[in-house]
Amino acid sequence: MLGKVEVLGTTDVPDFRVKMAGHDVRLRAKFHATVNGTNGNLQVEPVDVWFGNTAVESRGSIENGGGHEGKTTLVGITGKGEIEDLLRLFVHQAPPAMKGAIRFRSKASLPPERRPFFRSWLWRVTSPFELRPSQT
Repeated sequence: MLGKVEVLGTTDVPDFRVKMAGHDVRLRAKFHATVNGTNGNLQVEPVDVWFGNTAVESRGSIENGGGHEGKTTLVGITGKGEIEDLLRLFVHQAPPAMKGAIRFRSKASLPPERRPFFRSWLWRVTSPFELRPSQT
């Protein structure tokens, strides 16, 4: 029986795009995860992502729970960079309406629902999404 599998890797996507915004950005990531071979649960510690001049670190899990079918995703993110990088990912307007250095963090819970990602995610944020001017 397979107890656990460690997964390490990197990716570089030159034309990553969030459909609703429609802007291509280069996205690079490095990740480390542990897969439980007995139940398929996943622990992610950490995923480091870079796009533009912004760096984001995510940690979390995808696991059974709540007495329902499917797996729940729990994620915490922290980041530091430029607000225009975030806006370019999620807002159709070009160029972005704001510029400047920021820090941010949040946590979210995504239950195993068959709904578009952003509709599920926006209603399941479990801590405030904090934006603060960065002190570089």
